[in-house]
Amino acid sequence: MPKRKTGMPGGLLIRQKPPRVCDHWPNVFGNLRNIREESRRLRQIYNQAWEKNWGFVPFTEAEFEFMTHELKQLVIPDFTLIAEVGGEPAGFILCVPDINIALRHINGRLTTFGLPIGLIKLLYYKSRTRTARLIALGVIEKHRRTGIAEMLVLRIVEDAMIKRGFTGELGLTLEDNFMINRFLEAIGAERYKTYRIFKRTLT
Repeated sequence: MPKRKTGMPGGLLIRQKPPRVCDHWPNVFGNLRNIREESRRLRQIYNQAWEKNWGFVPFTEAEFEFMTHELKQLVIPDFTLIAEVGGEPAGFILCVPDINIALRHINGRLTTFGLPIGLIKLLYYKSRTRTARLIALGVIEKHRRTGIAEMLVLRIVEDAMIKRGFTGELGLTLEDNFMINRFLEAIGAERYKTYRIFKRTLT
């Protein structure tokens, strides 16, 4: 697995999926054993990084394997990075092309009169999509405040936005995640919508 030194203290490495596994993400060596292993590593990061967030429910192994299987058709290797410290997973970032842009052109139908017209349109517009969505970004708590999250985002900005001409959109960030929000504003991200959740006790 190719690795690149980042110049940061602590032996931080960024592990990037090589192009040869694009169609089998996160299957590194092309077999079922490695699909399970990579899913386990990503689930480990996710469950530790999100465990203190409001409303968090940990992923089971089966749920995460199913999710990675469903996403593999959308994943671009340059948009999927894992940070390691001392050979152990410390954080990851996952971005995918915004499939919603392609879905707008098919009116909710993959077929018309039995012909796969919608499917053809979907594949056509998917290949022309130049907007990426950040699906997940997480760093295990003990490795926070070391610049890992910021570096992962900057690598995506370089590989997706600068080299490939993509624009980017985040799904959402928590309002009290002050550090990442300040960083995103510093690199030009703009907040365009705020969601509120209210709680009321029923008696």
